[in-house]
Amino acid sequence: MRRVLMLPSDHGGGRGHVSRCLFLGDMLAARGHTVGIILERKHFDEGARHGFQTFLHDTRAERLIKFQRKKPFRPGVFLKTPLHRPPVFVEFSSLSYQVPRDGYISEKIVRYRFKQLCKIVEKFSPDTLIGDTHFLTHLLGKRFDLPVLQITRLAGFPPAPDFFWWKTPDVRLAEPDA
Repeated sequence: MRRVLMLPSDHGGGRGHVSRCLFLGDMLAARGHTVGIILERKHFDEGARHGFQTFLHDTRAERLIKFQRKKPFRPGVFLKTPLHRPPVFVEFSSLSYQVPRDGYISEKIVRYRFKQLCKIVEKFSPDTLIGDTHFLTHLLGKRFDLPVLQITRLAGFPPAPDFFWWKTPDVRLAEPDA
């Protein structure tokens, strides 16, 4: 594993995914591996500060694919009833919720992002891909015949993770078909 390309899921908040990859990248670089990392604009400088070859995954043009060319770019989302107190937490029963949160809402978006990532893989020529719940890492591994490691929290590994083991799942909560 001489050349490693890290793909943290950076489409949502991304900070936890990015920080795990930066930490692992530091460990690999200390052992003599060449580390590359793919980041969106909001965390791009952090990869360079760590001394990694940093690639920009620019998703700004997606608004033309997702929505429309003229403002407002996103249709408004409104609550049916006003919130008087925000919830303590938002209930997610699996990592499937990360798919729409990260913007994978159409085949066009997936193809657009995959094409960008393919160009980066061709340019960096990694020996191994390491993703942190990045949904295109596996497809990239198949496309370029590369081994893939996927970092995730333990709760994401089981086929039916029981995040809220103390309660019965709400039947009204329809999990996205990721």
